[in-house]
Amino acid sequence: MTNCKDFDCAFEYMKTYPSLSPGYIIMAGVEKNEGAVISRARDAPAFIDVLTEDRWYIAQTNDDHFSNIC
Repeated sequence: MTNCKDFDCAFEYMKTYPSLSPGYIIMAGVEKNEGAVISRARDAPAFIDVLTEDRWYIAQTNDDHFSNIC
């Protein structure tokens, strides 16, 4: 992550890096629409939710998107 200079680089890294366990990554940038919730399985994203022009907020509850693939 220290090599990333912008949100897009960090977002791509967090989607693809190998993880030891499933979990959530909640990200925010400094520009408009730079925000995401990534539900991660160990080896891949299970679900990705991002901010858009029409969707200015994201709410994540205790709904594990990765429970059926871990």
